[in-house]
Amino acid sequence: QMVNLPKEIDTIYAAYPVGDEDLDIDNCVECEDRLYIKGMANLEMGRTAETIDLLTPYARTEDKGYGWLKEVLIRAYVMDENEVEVDRLMERIKLISEEPKYWHKSCLITGNEFQRVGNKNLAFKYYDQLINSLKTYNGQVSQEQKELLARAYFYRENYQKARELLELIIPDSSNQIPLMAYLAIAYHKTGEEAKAQRQIRILNGLRADYQYGNVDYALARYYASVGNSSNAMSHLLKAVAAGKRYTPAAYHHDILLKPYIDEPDFKRVMSFWH
Repeated sequence: QMVNLPKEIDTIYAAYPVGDEDLDIDNCVECEDRLYIKGMANLEMGRTAETIDLLTPYARTEDKGYGWLKEVLIRAYVMDENEVEVDRLMERIKLISEEPKYWHKSCLITGNEFQRVGNKNLAFKYYDQLINSLKTYNGQVSQEQKELLARAYFYRENYQKARELLELIIPDSSNQIPLMAYLAIAYHKTGEEAKAQRQIRILNGLRADYQYGNVDYALARYYASVGNSSNAMSHLLKAVAAGKRYTPAAYHHDILLKPYIDEPDFKRVMSFWH
């Protein structure tokens, strides 16, 4: 997983055979990790049915945990174009979530998954569910929920609302680097180019030790969004070289980078650690 070689996971998974009766997943973080990584590797290789079979038992209504596994299952259903099962799983998550923010996070993830496969209408449906739900809280929401809301507005292409909210929440955020990239893009989309460039200068000034490529990755997303392929690929290569991990939301999974995934320079980034 760390070096983007999903085809190697089968061998590792089979080297330690475990039956369902041996998994104490409620008390074993590593057991959930094992299923998560196997499920994601299957999806990378187009084996959606195998992931669905593997993880469906962990999506039962009475199960309050297994958040990571439910996220992988949502991705599998979206890739399988099974809107009915996505809706059903999301209803279960809403029903069993002890905190509303978990369902809000799931709405954003689900919207992004539909966006990633090119189904904008269903993506917007889930962004709207998140936005409309948080409106009912009359402003009494956590910092995390405000950040989810800003992202929902952004991906919903309501850049004016996104920038207004981002301006308010960034000073109190512990996640400023990616949020600043969203703000710079929102400024660009709303015609505030001078403010966009100011954000880019601020981003560049945030470089520090042990960031593992986060600033360059944020800059790559900005340049990709404004159509500057050369700068986007340059910063993406710097990011991966500095240790930016391959994750289910990064690189070829990143909505903002999607237009470039077939470019030779992008493929070089994806195989950097091979």
